[in-house]
Amino acid sequence: MGLLSTRNTSRSAPHETPSVPDPAPGSDAGSSRVQVAYLINQYPQASQSFIRREIAAIERLGLRVTRFTLRRSDNVVDDADRAEQARTKDVLGAGLLTLVGSTILAALTHPLRFARALATALRAGRRNPRGIAVHLVYLVEACVLARWLAGSGVRHMHAHFGTNSTMVAM
Repeated sequence: MGLLSTRNTSRSAPHETPSVPDPAPGSDAGSSRVQVAYLINQYPQASQSFIRREIAAIERLGLRVTRFTLRRSDNVVDDADRAEQARTKDVLGAGLLTLVGSTILAALTHPLRFARALATALRAGRRNPRGIAVHLVYLVEACVLARWLAGSGVRHMHAHFGTNSTMVAM
């Protein structure tokens, strides 16, 4: 997995049970359940109980779901959300040293991939009213996330909502 690799998956109709893909030959996931990651901008929140139910349904299918949020939510109102928050890794909560270190590590270990990701961030920042600086922060977040994903056995990442989490995933 480079900085982040993604692949398209088809959606099943609501009444169908999606099939669970076999792990890639030689992957770490071969001896255990297939693992996927969920990336949400700010998770969990009271308005996102549908995501919590979706993750639970995926886990009942036999997949392991690793949860990531870009920032920890302050809108945790019940025990189910508190339990979900405990299972969720917080990218920005990792601290400045992890943010900077992961970015430097990505640039040194995967210079071409990092250069492509940097070019994507700059291009997107020039086209977006929020500007380049915000997209460079997304790149830093992506470097942390990529580092965490690299050793986790995750073969697929799902970014919920068309917000900054999708830019970080890209």
